[in-house]
Amino acid sequence: MYCPKCGAEYRQGFTKCADCGVDLVWEKPQIEDRVEYVEYTEVLRTFNPGDIAILRSVLDGGGVTYYIKGEGFGNIRPLAEPASLMVRKDQVERALELIKPLKLRYRGISGGSG
Repeated sequence: MYCPKCGAEYRQGFTKCADCGVDLVWEKPQIEDRVEYVEYTEVLRTFNPGDIAILRSVLDGGGVTYYIKGEGFGNIRPLAEPASLMVRKDQVERALELIKPLKLRYRGISGGSG
């Protein structure tokens, strides 16, 4: 069984694609290499690598498409430029809902309130 939209292959017994939500077909579809423009929005900035690890875990679990802009840059210019959480524009509300209960520090240093 195959997804006609993304081309994912499934074992017999599955009827819908877990990613696309469409009905599976018996024959493998010819999927063109498509380039899709996706717009991202900055949701927050942080200097704290611990925040990034927590955000990754929560957003991956919630199925949110994101990337961390400047994540490795902190090693070159610590505390000069924060890493930015960039979320797919159509998933910003979902991302904010998932991260709202988190207690993030936003800084990579101890002391003061978060």
